[in-house]
Amino acid sequence: MITIKKYNIHDELIQAVLKSMKTDLFKSNHNSKEETDEYIYGSAEVVGLMCLKVFVNGNEELYRELQIPAKNLGSAFQKVNFLRDIKNDTESLNRRYFHNLVETRFDESEKKDIIDEIENDFAGSIRGIKTLPENSRLGVLIAYLYYKKLLNKIKKTPAEKLLTTRVRVSDFQKTLLLLKAYLIDKLKLFNNKEQGSGSYIQDEPFVILVDENDNQTGIARKLEPHRKEFIEKLISIF
Repeated sequence: MITIKKYNIHDELIQAVLKSMKTDLFKSNHNSKEETDEYIYGSAEVVGLMCLKVFVNGNEELYRELQIPAKNLGSAFQKVNFLRDIKNDTESLNRRYFHNLVETRFDESEKKDIIDEIENDFAGSIRGIKTLPENSRLGVLIAYLYYKKLLNKIKKTPAEKLLTTRVRVSDFQKTLLLLKAYLIDKLKLFNNKEQGSGSYIQDEPFVILVDENDNQTGIARKLEPHRKEFIEKLISIF
C-alpha cells in the first residue's frame, strides 16, 4: 500500500492483476484471442505499467510516452514464459494460455506464429528501454537480454521437444548476459554495431496498428500487415 500511494499506481491496474490471478483458480483454457489478450494484459502488461510508474518516479509525461513499450515488454516476457513452461502447463495443469492451442496441436507452424507475436512485442519495447531513466534502465535491459536469449533457444528447439522438456539459460550464459548488459548501458552502446550481427539492441522497423475507428491497438513489424489482415497507420511523404 505504501508503494501504491508513493508512486500513484492506479487502482484499475491492481484490479486487472487480481482479475487475471483469479482466472487461474477456475479457468484452464483460454478459448479466444480476446481471452488470451485479457489474461496477458492483467498478468503481464499491467505489471510493466506498474513497474514503469516506479521507474519514472512521478514523471507523468514520460510515463505516458513509455506506456506502450512497457506493455509490449510485459507481453513478450509472459508469452516466452508460456512457451518455456508449455510442458508443465499442458501435462500437469491441463492449462492452455494460447487460445489457438485449445483445439490445435502445438507444432512448428503454431510455434512460429507465437514467436512472431513475441518478436513484434520485443520490437515495440526497445525504444522504451533506451528512454528509461538511468537508475532503472540496466535492470530492465538485463531482463530483456535474458528473455531474448531464452526465446532464441526456444526457436532452435523443435516444437515436439518443447512438449517434453523445459528450455533453460545456463548460469554461465546468464553471467555473460549480465556483463553484456552492463557494458551496453555504461558505455552507451545502444546504437553501436556488433560485427556481423547488427545493433546491440536491434531497433526493428515497425508500424502502428489501428482498428476501424483509428484507435491504436498495437504494433507490428513493417511487413507483417501485408501478410495478415491488419490495419496500419501510415503517413506517406513525397
